[in-house]
Amino acid sequence: MKFLENKGFPLPDSMTEAQYEQILKYETKRGQTLYLDAIVEGLDQNEEAIEKIMAEEKSLFQPIKVDPEILEELVGSDEEKKAQWERVLFHHEKLQMNSAEGLWGCLERDEVDQLMACISESKMIKALLFFDLRESERFRDWIKKKGKAARYKASMEKKSKEEAEILESGQIIYGIGHNNMLMRIYDQTIDKWCAYR
Repeated sequence: MKFLENKGFPLPDSMTEAQYEQILKYETKRGQTLYLDAIVEGLDQNEEAIEKIMAEEKSLFQPIKVDPEILEELVGSDEEKKAQWERVLFHHEKLQMNSAEGLWGCLERDEVDQLMACISESKMIKALLFFDLRESERFRDWIKKKGKAARYKASMEKKSKEEAEILESGQIIYGIGHNNMLMRIYDQTIDKWCAYR
């Protein structure tokens, strides 16, 4: 929660008992963050949104997901490649079991290609951890983006409120920055530049 507050992530002012019960069902920070966002957006009662959050959290504890066409292209029926892919699945599952936050397993073609090219187990493990770290960074960037948007919205609301108060007061507001430029220039200088001949 501290991380979210520091990044200005929009958090609900209060939560109902049902919302507390629901957020406790999520085991990862990712799931909890997505649910907090759903509350702020008013989607916490939307079954489709809740299922989507739950599915995304569960994906961190499931086997690697890869498009069958990609596997067919990169692995096919080659016995050595099949054995290599089995090693990838084994190490992914092993890392998942040792992590409280799970491990990212939705891989694209380039990522599968990199794993298939690994010549040692240590390189394979490092690659899997790198893919997980990269996805975590993307999620952090999303949090920062949401926080930035919330801060901008709040500043615009504050500005419009101040402008409305100024209009209601009927007073003329002078800003030093707007009035002070010509005050620093001598009259002779102005006369010199205004002396058109």
